[in-house]
Amino acid sequence: MGKKSRKKGKQNETGGSAANTPAPKKTTNSGGGGRKKGWKGLSPVTRFVLMTAILIAAFYLILWNSQNFHDYIVAGITALDAKIASIFLNIFGWETVTIGQQISSDAMTLNVKTGCDGLEAMAIFGAGVVAYTASIKEKIKGVLFGVGSLFVLNIIRVIHLYLCGVYMPRYFEFFHQNFWQVLFILSALILLAIWIGSLNRKATS
Repeated sequence: MGKKSRKKGKQNETGGSAANTPAPKKTTNSGGGGRKKGWKGLSPVTRFVLMTAILIAAFYLILWNSQNFHDYIVAGITALDAKIASIFLNIFGWETVTIGQQISSDAMTLNVKTGCDGLEAMAIFGAGVVAYTASIKEKIKGVLFGVGSLFVLNIIRVIHLYLCGVYMPRYFEFFHQNFWQVLFILSALILLAIWIGSLNRKATS
Protein backbone atom coordinates (compact mmCIF):
# COMPACT_ATOMS: atom_id res chain seq x y z
CA MET A 1 0.00 0.00 0.00
CA GLY A 2 2.77 2.40 0.93
CA LYS A 3 4.69 1.66 -2.24
CA LYS A 4 1.63 2.14 -4.31
CA SER A 5 0.95 5.43 -2.61
CA ARG A 6 4.47 6.72 -3.29
CA LYS A 7 4.18 5.76 -6.95
CA LYS A 8 0.91 7.63 -7.15
CA GLY A 9 2.50 10.63 -5.54
CA LYS A 10 5.29 10.52 -8.08
CA GLN A 11 2.80 10.40 -10.86
CA ASN A 12 0.98 13.40 -9.43
CA GLU A 13 4.27 15.29 -9.18
CA THR A 14 5.09 14.58 -12.80
CA GLY A 15 1.61 15.58 -13.89
CA GLY A 16 1.86 18.84 -11.97
CA SER A 17 5.23 19.59 -13.52
CA ALA A 18 3.82 19.01 -17.01
CA ALA A 19 0.81 21.20 -16.30
CA ASN A 20 2.99 24.09 -15.18
CA THR A 21 5.30 23.89 -18.21
CA PRO A 22 4.38 26.63 -20.67
CA ALA A 23 3.33 25.41 -24.10
CA PRO A 24 5.78 26.23 -26.90
CA LYS A 25 4.87 29.36 -28.84
CA LYS A 26 3.56 28.87 -32.33
CA THR A 27 5.43 30.57 -35.08
CA THR A 28 4.11 31.31 -38.54
CA ASN A 29 5.89 32.16 -41.77
CA SER A 30 9.29 31.51 -40.13
CA GLY A 31 12.09 33.03 -42.15
CA GLY A 32 9.60 35.12 -44.21
CA GLY A 33 9.39 38.11 -41.94
CA GLY A 34 5.65 37.55 -41.49
CA ARG A 35 5.02 38.37 -45.15
CA LYS A 36 2.78 36.36 -47.46
CA LYS A 37 4.44 34.63 -50.34
CA GLY A 38 3.32 34.26 -53.92
CA TRP A 39 0.52 36.18 -55.63
CA LYS A 40 -1.14 37.31 -52.38
CA GLY A 41 2.18 38.62 -51.15
CA LEU A 42 2.27 41.19 -53.94
CA SER A 43 0.95 44.69 -53.39
CA PRO A 44 -2.56 45.47 -54.74
CA VAL A 45 -1.09 47.81 -57.35
CA THR A 46 1.35 45.16 -58.57
CA ARG A 47 -1.41 42.54 -58.76
CA PHE A 48 -3.60 44.96 -60.72
CA VAL A 49 -0.87 45.80 -63.23
CA LEU A 50 0.14 42.15 -63.73
CA MET A 51 -3.43 40.92 -64.09
CA THR A 52 -4.22 43.69 -66.59
CA ALA A 53 -1.13 42.76 -68.62
CA ILE A 54 -2.08 39.06 -68.55
CA LEU A 55 -5.62 39.79 -69.77
CA ILE A 56 -4.38 42.08 -72.56
CA ALA A 57 -1.89 39.41 -73.65
CA ALA A 58 -4.69 36.83 -73.66
CA PHE A 59 -6.80 39.15 -75.85
CA TYR A 60 -4.05 39.39 -78.46
CA LEU A 61 -2.94 35.77 -78.31
CA ILE A 62 -6.41 34.19 -78.30
CA LEU A 63 -8.89 36.60 -79.92
CA TRP A 64 -6.80 38.90 -82.10
CA ASN A 65 -5.03 35.94 -83.71
CA SER A 66 -8.33 34.25 -84.51
CA GLN A 67 -9.53 34.64 -88.11
CA ASN A 68 -13.12 34.02 -87.01
CA PHE A 69 -12.85 36.95 -84.60
CA HIS A 70 -11.83 39.24 -87.48
CA ASP A 71 -14.34 37.77 -89.94
CA TYR A 72 -17.36 38.15 -87.66
CA ILE A 73 -16.71 40.44 -84.69
CA VAL A 74 -14.31 42.99 -86.19
CA ALA A 75 -16.07 43.05 -89.56
CA GLY A 76 -19.45 43.50 -87.88
CA ILE A 77 -18.25 46.35 -85.67
CA THR A 78 -16.46 48.20 -88.48
CA ALA A 79 -19.57 47.89 -90.68
CA LEU A 80 -21.66 49.32 -87.84
CA ASP A 81 -19.17 52.17 -87.39
CA ALA A 82 -19.38 52.98 -91.09
CA LYS A 83 -23.18 52.92 -91.06
CA ILE A 84 -23.53 55.23 -88.05
CA ALA A 85 -20.84 57.61 -89.33
CA SER A 86 -22.61 57.77 -92.70
CA ILE A 87 -25.88 58.67 -90.99
CA PHE A 88 -24.27 61.61 -89.19
CA LEU A 89 -22.47 62.75 -92.35
CA ASN A 90 -25.77 62.73 -94.22
CA ILE A 91 -27.40 64.83 -91.50
CA PHE A 92 -24.86 67.55 -92.32
CA GLY A 93 -25.42 67.33 -96.06
CA TRP A 94 -22.95 64.70 -97.21
CA GLU A 95 -24.70 62.28 -99.54
CA THR A 96 -22.91 59.13 -98.48
CA VAL A 97 -23.84 55.49 -98.84
CA THR A 98 -22.39 52.47 -97.09
CA ILE A 99 -21.57 49.08 -98.52
CA GLY A 100 -20.29 46.87 -95.74
CA GLN A 101 -17.34 48.71 -94.21
CA GLN A 102 -17.14 51.33 -96.95
CA ILE A 103 -18.44 54.91 -96.85
CA SER A 104 -18.76 56.43 -100.31
CA SER A 105 -19.79 59.71 -101.91
CA ASP A 106 -18.83 61.69 -104.99
CA ALA A 107 -16.06 63.35 -102.96
CA MET A 108 -14.48 60.44 -101.12
CA THR A 109 -14.49 56.72 -100.42
CA LEU A 110 -13.36 55.56 -96.99
CA ASN A 111 -12.82 51.95 -95.93
CA VAL A 112 -13.25 51.38 -92.19
CA LYS A 113 -10.78 48.55 -91.62
CA THR A 114 -9.27 46.68 -88.70
CA GLY A 115 -7.52 49.17 -86.44
CA CYS A 116 -10.26 51.77 -86.92
CA ASP A 117 -12.71 49.88 -84.74
CA GLY A 118 -11.53 50.93 -81.26
CA LEU A 119 -11.45 47.30 -80.11
CA GLU A 120 -7.88 47.37 -78.88
CA ALA A 121 -8.53 50.38 -76.66
CA MET A 122 -11.73 48.72 -75.45
CA ALA A 123 -9.72 45.58 -74.60
CA ILE A 124 -7.23 47.62 -72.56
CA PHE A 125 -10.04 49.31 -70.66
CA GLY A 126 -11.94 46.04 -70.14
CA ALA A 127 -8.82 44.26 -68.88
CA GLY A 128 -8.26 47.02 -66.32
CA VAL A 129 -11.86 46.80 -65.12
CA VAL A 130 -11.73 43.01 -64.75
CA ALA A 131 -8.37 43.16 -62.96
CA TYR A 132 -9.48 45.81 -60.48
CA THR A 133 -10.95 44.80 -57.12
CA ALA A 134 -14.64 45.69 -57.35
CA SER A 135 -18.05 44.04 -57.27
CA ILE A 136 -19.48 42.36 -60.37
CA LYS A 137 -22.15 45.07 -60.56
CA GLU A 138 -19.57 47.85 -60.55
CA LYS A 139 -17.48 46.05 -63.16
CA ILE A 140 -20.47 45.68 -65.49
CA LYS A 141 -21.25 49.38 -65.07
CA GLY A 142 -17.59 50.18 -65.71
CA VAL A 143 -17.46 48.14 -68.93
CA LEU A 144 -20.65 49.78 -70.22
CA PHE A 145 -19.26 53.23 -69.38
CA GLY A 146 -15.83 52.71 -70.94
CA VAL A 147 -16.78 50.67 -74.00
CA GLY A 148 -19.72 52.97 -74.74
CA SER A 149 -17.51 56.07 -74.49
CA LEU A 150 -14.83 54.55 -76.74
CA PHE A 151 -17.46 53.47 -79.26
CA VAL A 152 -18.77 57.04 -79.52
CA LEU A 153 -15.20 58.33 -79.83
CA ASN A 154 -14.60 55.87 -82.66
CA ILE A 155 -17.60 57.19 -84.59
CA ILE A 156 -16.10 60.68 -84.21
CA ARG A 157 -12.80 59.29 -85.52
CA VAL A 158 -14.42 57.81 -88.64
CA ILE A 159 -16.28 61.05 -89.39
CA HIS A 160 -13.11 63.10 -88.84
CA LEU A 161 -11.03 60.85 -91.11
CA TYR A 162 -13.66 61.08 -93.83
CA LEU A 163 -13.67 64.89 -93.68
CA CYS A 164 -9.89 64.93 -93.39
CA GLY A 165 -9.66 62.89 -96.60
CA VAL A 166 -11.89 65.44 -98.36
CA TYR A 167 -10.39 68.68 -97.05
CA MET A 168 -6.87 67.77 -95.85
CA PRO A 169 -5.76 64.64 -97.74
CA ARG A 170 -2.08 65.35 -97.12
CA TYR A 171 -2.65 64.97 -93.36
CA PHE A 172 -4.85 61.89 -93.62
CA GLU A 173 -2.12 59.35 -92.85
CA PHE A 174 -0.84 61.36 -89.89
CA PHE A 175 -4.27 61.44 -88.27
CA HIS A 176 -5.01 57.85 -89.24
CA GLN A 177 -1.74 56.20 -88.21
CA ASN A 178 -0.52 58.44 -85.40
CA PHE A 179 -2.92 60.93 -83.86
CA TRP A 180 -5.98 58.74 -83.41
CA GLN A 181 -4.03 55.63 -82.41
CA VAL A 182 -2.29 57.46 -79.56
CA LEU A 183 -5.47 59.31 -78.56
CA PHE A 184 -7.42 56.06 -78.24
CA ILE A 185 -4.86 54.43 -75.94
CA LEU A 186 -4.73 57.58 -73.78
CA SER A 187 -8.53 57.74 -73.74
CA ALA A 188 -8.76 54.14 -72.52
CA LEU A 189 -6.32 54.87 -69.68
CA ILE A 190 -8.05 58.13 -68.74
CA LEU A 191 -11.49 56.48 -68.71
CA LEU A 192 -10.10 53.68 -66.54
CA ALA A 193 -8.66 56.24 -64.10
CA ILE A 194 -12.04 58.06 -64.00
CA TRP A 195 -13.85 54.80 -63.24
CA ILE A 196 -11.41 53.80 -60.48
CA GLY A 197 -11.62 57.31 -59.04
CA SER A 198 -15.41 57.11 -58.90
CA LEU A 199 -15.19 53.81 -57.01
CA ASN A 200 -12.76 55.28 -54.49
CA ARG A 201 -15.02 58.29 -53.93
CA LYS A 202 -17.98 55.97 -53.30
CA ALA A 203 -15.91 53.95 -50.81
CA THR A 204 -14.91 57.02 -48.81
CA SER A 205 -18.29 58.79 -48.89
